[in-house]
Amino acid sequence: MVCHSLTKFQYAMKYHAQKHQGVKGNTLDVLKNESGDSPKTIQRLVYLARLSDELLGYVDEKKLGLGQGLDISFLKPEEQAWVWEIISINGLAMTPKQSGELKRKSLEGTLTMI
Repeated sequence: MVCHSLTKFQYAMKYHAQKHQGVKGNTLDVLKNESGDSPKTIQRLVYLARLSDELLGYVDEKKLGLGQGLDISFLKPEEQAWVWEIISINGLAMTPKQSGELKRKSLEGTLTMI
């Protein structure tokens, strides 16, 4: 990703603040007008801000792909800790198919450590 005028966390804070303040119109469009970044880019950065610090570091260091990071951002904090533990201990890479499966199982409530 390219360098943005706002960080992932600033986008997330502004996005959620505007949503809760009842900003008229599409919140992503409002942020787009403020920053110049596309709504899709802003949305991705907001999602990535939900990653644990360890997993976000892996995305920033390109040890974990952007798509995989986005999928994992939907996991609960405990589930993200499991993923980080497995990746860091075993030095594993993750495919888009695997991260998509983790996301699906988490949303279904069937993801377990084992």
